Amino acid sequence: MAHYDVDSIRVQAAFYYEVEIDGAVISFQECSGLTIKNELIEYRNSDDVDFTKKARIGLTTISDLTLSKGQFEGDSFVTDLFNRTWEKAYMSHTDQNFDVSVRLLDETGAVVNQWNFTDCVVVSLEGATLKSDDNSAAIEKLVLRPNGVKAEW
Repeated sequence: MAHYDVDSIRVQAAFYYEVEIDGAVISFQECSGLTIKNELIEYRNSDDVDFTKKARIGLTTISDLTLSKGQFEGDSFVTDLFNRTWEKAYMSHTDQNFDVSVRLLDETGAVVNQWNFTDCVVVSLEGATLKSDDNSAAIEKLVLRPNGVKAEW
């Protein structure tokens, strides 16, 4: 059994990370959906002497990846990505897929954890909520659906 030296284990801060989309590193305010889930299959043979179900692993589900960022003048990467994928799918009836990497970094900038999402498509682009008496930043939200993922620690 593995023994962990508690004094050498540090909690990693979640605020220092980078997102690479289709080869470009883009700054985001928030990244969520780093979830990989195995579906549960419960089964019991009719003649099993144990009156309990057995657990087996079924298909793996990858969550949508949601990326939020402030809108800046002259920064149209997210909108261009959405338009590129929409126009490709609409005009040629084929998806414009791309890869996304999310890297959690330590204080020196070294990669601690990395999620490599492959074959992603744009699900939605949500513009900022506009309110005349609010002085918060305009935040846009991009939702992606990956078709593959590999997590590395």
